[in-house]
Amino acid sequence: MRLDEFDYHLRKSLIAQTPLDDRAASRLMVVDRATGTFEHATFRDLASYLAPGDVLVVNRSRVIPARLFVRRSSGGHIEFLVTRALDDKRFVALANPMRRARIGETLSGENGGFACCVIARESDREVRVEITSPHAICEVLDAHGHVPLPPYIGRPDDTVDRERYQTVFADEKGSVAAPTAIPRWI
Repeated sequence: MRLDEFDYHLRKSLIAQTPLDDRAASRLMVVDRATGTFEHATFRDLASYLAPGDVLVVNRSRVIPARLFVRRSSGGHIEFLVTRALDDKRFVALANPMRRARIGETLSGENGGFACCVIARESDREVRVEITSPHAICEVLDAHGHVPLPPYIGRPDDTVDRERYQTVFADEKGSVAAPTAIPRWI
């Protein structure tokens, strides 16, 4: 299977930029694999599609504010998407733009509040970073992190997004991507 098999065109006007106030009114597309038919429903209808013996898998992972914006001493900006913590002070992150993430350079949070340093390259897209101020990574993310909204959301995150871009089952921190769809094949 190739990743491009999942690509499809969707008009921007059909992409919601904010979550619905009523979560249960979220759209649900049901695909009947036996007949190849599609049906449009809402999430509140989900129970009517379940049968005895079905297994429903729920995502309990809470999205953390894993995007950090930092500033170089030259004034340039770098965005980190924290992909995993190594310990209280060190983490691995995707860097954008990668070419600006120089090993050994001290960086500061976009509005101050913390300092960090790129200590190694993990790959051609990931870096290892160490918090050099007296804060743990979880404190830095809670105070300065941003919700990693999907790239098709054309707006910056806001305080409401910390709760709204979670599944209703979220109770354990760990995701660095917001849940956006629940597939169901019958």
